[in-house]
Amino acid sequence: MVLGNQVRMDVRIIKVETSEVVMAESIVGDSGGLMNLAMELAGKIARSMKVAFKPPQVKSEGDINAALYFSKGLDALDRGDKKEARRLFSKCIELDPVYKTQVDNVKGLN
Repeated sequence: MVLGNQVRMDVRIIKVETSEVVMAESIVGDSGGLMNLAMELAGKIARSMKVAFKPPQVKSEGDINAALYFSKGLDALDRGDKKEARRLFSKCIELDPVYKTQVDNVKGLN
């Protein structure tokens, strides 16, 4: 969820067979440090699950708008609209070139 310059990320891991919530974590912070927030949330998840986590080195603070375009591009692709997905992914990379590798790894775009 994005509110102005703040972003909140929530995650729940649910056992599908029983609907049991295995764990739930959230984090709130400045949207300018989106990638750092994501890594911090991943660390919380790893600690909750009692697994080792070594976060990758991030080359960008992350642009919240680039992340939103990336997400919208995935949604467009899921709907079968490859043209719109390409447009959204292009805008994403324009805002934050770090996303190029992720876009290049999206299956079903070509």
